[in-house]
Amino acid sequence: MSVLTLSTEIVNKYVREEIQQETLQQMRKAFKDLNNYLTTTKMVKKRRRSRKVVTKQLKAMNRENPCLYQKLEHREQFCTSSNSNTP
Repeated sequence: MSVLTLSTEIVNKYVREEIQQETLQQMRKAFKDLNNYLTTTKMVKKRRRSRKVVTKQLKAMNRENPCLYQKLEHREQFCTSSNSNTP
């Protein structure tokens, strides 16, 4: 084998290793991004689910005693009942 052939093989091996390392880094980054996305999506779904539960509870409270507690435009507001003594 000539020196040129040996140096070409060494360079090719080095280039292959660099490409493998770069590919591995890209795969790690993609996996990390996917994991972050899934975690965020899961938390958003949990928030939506808990929001639905709170909304159901508020509606149930409203049905039981409509003047005690009302939910208007996503804000909770207390209303005065017709038989209260507040001025």
